[in-house]
Amino acid sequence: MHGQATEERLAGRVHDDGRLDLMWSLDKPHGNWAIRTLGYGLRKTLRRCTTAVTFDRPSFRRAAASMPDDALFILAPSHRSYFDFLLSSYLCFQHPELEIPVPHIAAAEEFSRIPLVGRLLQRSQAFYVRRGVGKEVHEVSDALRRLVAREASVMFFIEGQRSRSRQALVPRRGLLRALQATGRKFVVLPIAISYDRVPEESSFERELSGGRRSRMSLTAILRWLSQMARDEVQLGRIHLACGEPLPLDTSSDVRGLAKSIVSEQLRHTAATSFHLRTFLENAALPGVDEAWLADAIRRRGGRVLDSDLAVPTVSSPAFQQSLRNQWMHWFHDDARALLPHSLVVRDHTTRHGWYSRATPPEDVADPRVKQVVSALFGPIALDYALVAQRLGTPGRSLDYAGPQALVGAYPSAHLPTITDAYLALADRGILRDGYEAGRYTWGPSPEELETFRAQTCADAWALTGIPAEAPRVMA
Repeated sequence: MHGQATEERLAGRVHDDGRLDLMWSLDKPHGNWAIRTLGYGLRKTLRRCTTAVTFDRPSFRRAAASMPDDALFILAPSHRSYFDFLLSSYLCFQHPELEIPVPHIAAAEEFSRIPLVGRLLQRSQAFYVRRGVGKEVHEVSDALRRLVAREASVMFFIEGQRSRSRQALVPRRGLLRALQATGRKFVVLPIAISYDRVPEESSFERELSGGRRSRMSLTAILRWLSQMARDEVQLGRIHLACGEPLPLDTSSDVRGLAKSIVSEQLRHTAATSFHLRTFLENAALPGVDEAWLADAIRRRGGRVLDSDLAVPTVSSPAFQQSLRNQWMHWFHDDARALLPHSLVVRDHTTRHGWYSRATPPEDVADPRVKQVVSALFGPIALDYALVAQRLGTPGRSLDYAGPQALVGAYPSAHLPTITDAYLALADRGILRDGYEAGRYTWGPSPEELETFRAQTCADAWALTGIPAEAPRVMA
């Protein structure tokens, strides 16, 4: 990595510190037998399935240096993979000089039911929480109070669950409120973890195409490890960076803090040359090459890392969209400037505008910018138009009562975008959330559907040139 401190090697095939894995694990100053065992296993695993795992040392050093003496660390990584909590803990374990203690991890309760794995994680400082409860869970609050009394650091995922599409999810505030209720001062470290490819990619693609969610199990873990042993898993590059440290105390606005955490994660999420090559291979934009696109992202404040991972010869629409989602937020301002009246652009950038440059685009007149914006937002516009055209006729039952049903019929559509379109219709009173999650009925203003349909079809035509009457009509 040319000696760059912002891309220091942590693990992977290119990382060679001259240490035997077992001695490396035993020589670390902190960690019980379970943490050392996981560190040993992860070091070997990352060497097998990644080219390089790097981290931005100065960003973590700055965060640790800003730590008040009477505050405790909260690590808040982005959540794109089950690897996230392993990598964050691995960094703290491997580099104790950062002075960020190996954290206690708030893990989903489903892990506790996996034979062997649940117990190992618990011994590695994981504690289990129930997701989606919507109210205080006293066992979790009690666990946090005990950890705070021991001056321990805590890790949790503000998004609550893994993002299948690499889009930032709406932040959950329950654990922040529970920590705030302890009365202690904390410093939250927003950690961005950027992947070329994620380990769960195949299951995510299936779920984004309308399939059922996969459950974590010992069998699934062993199957993945077997694939890795056969060199069938190549994740490319992974990078960790720390955002601006954020204080949490009894006077903090938790809602605003949660949004700031997601914003910092996005600001420090890196694109890689693999993402850009894959995008250009499928978009085929005249005059736009990898060097220009990388420079355009950097001019907007983003970061592009080198990766030698090969572009897959065949890839699904869900995979392609997930890679675009990792970096397209850098072009949100351009899209709004170029298409100020677009319903699709306005709705998408509002729902996913967790981070904004807050400065007007400087090169929006460059025709290449318009090409990139069209390639990024065109598939989104087609999905919105698809929903508008396939709902059916007001006064009769919906042809597709929810996003899952529609994507099942049109697998080329992107489930998160289809979900956004249903939410946009509900916001306008055209649809109403049903009693069952993911099922809608006609709302109080179904007559507005025609206007919504005309607007989204016009957006699809403007961005893609596809006739408005036939967006994504494919099974």
